[in-house]
Order: sequence, then structure tokens, then C-alpha cells
Amino acid sequence: MGIVDLKYLECVRTRKRLADGTYRYYEHWYFRRNGRRHKLPPPNTPGFHERYQSLLRDTVCEGPLPGTVAAVVAEYRASPELAKAAPSTRANRDRYLDLLAHDYGRQSMVRLDTPTVYKLRDRYAKTPGKADNLVATLSALCGFAIKRGVMRRNPCQGVERLADGEYEPWPAPVMERALADAGPMLRLAIQSHFYTGQRIGDVVRLRRPAPHDHTVQLVQQKTGKHLIIPLHRDFRAAIDRVPPAPSGSPAAGLLLYNRANKPFTKDALRDRLRTLMNRLDTDYKFHGLRKNAVIALLQASCSVAETASITGQTYELVEYYAKRIDQLRMATSAISKWERADGHDTD
Repeated sequence: MGIVDLKYLECVRTRKRLADGTYRYYEHWYFRRNGRRHKLPPPNTPGFHERYQSLLRDTVCEGPLPGTVAAVVAEYRASPELAKAAPSTRANRDRYLDLLAHDYGRQSMVRLDTPTVYKLRDRYAKTPGKADNLVATLSALCGFAIKRGVMRRNPCQGVERLADGEYEPWPAPVMERALADAGPMLRLAIQSHFYTGQRIGDVVRLRRPAPHDHTVQLVQQKTGKHLIIPLHRDFRAAIDRVPPAPSGSPAAGLLLYNRANKPFTKDALRDRLRTLMNRLDTDYKFHGLRKNAVIALLQASCSVAETASITGQTYELVEYYAKRIDQLRMATSAISKWERADGHDTD
């Protein structure tokens, strides 16, 4: 029997960045069944088959008790709600569902309370993004359980994120300095995020428009939406200033490519931006440029629907930004009227 034929066998591949900038890759092997995961030695090493057979025997009749976290995790994994999610969302959820099933699998869902959620979040406080993703996954799991009558309230309600401010819009001075200091390809990546309002996973897959084209097209990985985005004149000019990837190269036809004429990975592009931000002694992310795009469109008097047609975001999210901008406009007008009433020259 080959390794690929073994039931319930799972390989998780991770990588670690070394001091010289290269990566070391690792494989972690698990036996996963009924929402629970057990670590295994690598295949073809002493003890692997003995441990595998032992776990196989022990779990033949074993199953999570109804109403436990492990049981609801197993049901959620088989649910239409998760099946219709984007592949990237499912992969992200799956990772954190493993953590929940492993750490809290035997706990009753109805006994989960908000203090427990805070303890879970704070356990991963050194990695705020991971902590927030774990709480978000647990919240989705609780929402699923509520609809199935397993529990009545969501204990994740009101639990604050740890990574607040991580995706703030770029201030104008930061944008100016970044564009001035970035190399040609990173500069184009920044402009691509700003002028399309898309996530990094969609930006690295953008096709380079032909010289006579005035739009870019994409299918959002997360939502599956097909978008046709007209090119802003400044974006068209920025594209034309960067030569296309060589014909026949791995990145041929793509808008963005690295020095080896290969497509950018999300991590590689983030690393370049991180290096730039370190030089500028600040810390802004590509995702913040989505907010810059929304703000720019709304300040140009675009409607909520027009703005959403570019970014692919929900009307609710765009309306949230619109209210903030309207508040600032009204507040600015109010102060101007107040100053005029006090006899100040507003010119």
C-alpha cells in the first residue's frame, strides 16, 4: 500500500524564512479523523506504520459526542455554507478548525462563553492576525451551530480584534514617499492596488492589458465576482512605463513579475513592501490601499453602487466609508460656518 492510499493521512507543508532571506521547507504528517488530528512521524521512518495502525484501530468506533466542538466542526466541514465559500476562505477556515477541534474538541458548544473566547484569543496574542482569524472562525462555527439549534448565542460577539489598524489607508505623504522610493515593479504593484481596489491575491494574477485596451478583467478569488475595471489614465500611463514580461517566460501575459521573469507570490510581494516600509520607518499594508481606492472614489462623488462596481465590495461596506466621508464634509462645513459667524476670514 502506497502512502497516497492511506486513509485519513494528511500532510501540512510549512516554511520558515532564514536569516539570509531564503526559506526552509518542512512537512508535518497527521492522522485526521472525526475533526481531530494526531501527529505522526514522517512516512517511511521507523514507527510510522505502527503509530498509523494504532490510530486507525482506536478511531474505528470513535466519534465526537454530539454537541461538542469536534462534532460541530465535522458537521460544518460537510455543510453547504462552507462548500460555497471561496477556496482561499475554505483553506483558511480549515486550518483554524483544526486548532479548535484539537484544543477544544471535547468541550460542549453550549458551554462556550465569552471569557473562554478571550482566553483563546489571548493565547495567540503574539500573532494578532492568527488570533483574530481563530476568533473569526470560531464565530462562524458558532453561527452555524445557532442555526442548527445547538446553541442560542454567539460568545464571540463583541470580542475585539487584536490587529486593529493593520490595514489603515495610506496617508498622502506615505503614498508620495513610497511611490518615489519604490523600484519600477513595486511602484506598479502599489498603483495596481490603488487603481483597482483589489486584494493582493487578485492583483498578482492581473493580466497585462494590451496597448489598445482600456480595461482590466478579473475574477475575485474570495467572492467569485467577475469584474471589468476601466483603466484610470494615470494607471494606463504607469503600466506603459514598465516593459511586459518576456514572451515565453513563466510570467508572460501577467502585469507583475519578479526579476527572474516569474509571477509574484503574495508573500514575495509583501516582503518587498515590508522592506520599503522599513526604509520609510513606517508600516502600511497593501490591503490598506483598498481603503484608499474607496475613499478616492467616494471623494470624487461616485455613488456607493459605482464604487462597489470597481472594488467588488458589498454596498454595506462601501456605505460605511461613505458615512465617514459625509461626516467629515459636514463637519468641515460646520466649522467654516462657525468661523464666518465669529468674523474670521476663511479665504
